Amino acid sequence: MDDERTEEDGMKAQIALVSMDEKQFALIVVGEDVLEDPETRTREHRFYEERVFRDMPVVLVNEDFVAAPSFYGPEELVDILEGVRLEEIEWTWVDLPFA
Repeated sequence: MDDERTEEDGMKAQIALVSMDEKQFALIVVGEDVLEDPETRTREHRFYEERVFRDMPVVLVNEDFVAAPSFYGPEELVDILEGVRLEEIEWTWVDLPFA
């Protein structure tokens, strides 16, 4: 499956680099529609793991994470995030690389 993103898209992502329970991983905010569609969430997760955070596990979280967070990623990391107040995590916006 090819990723259709291009540098001209000027895409940004809201992310947090998280260190909890001796695990380090990237937490990326995505639209609710991304997590609802299995093909889309797999494609997005693969994009971030392979092209953005090559040496770090990735967890996707829906953009309405304050009200009702939903996650997609390695089960052990999702388990760590259960019960965490995500609005207290330090978030930042980053430009996405296109390699």
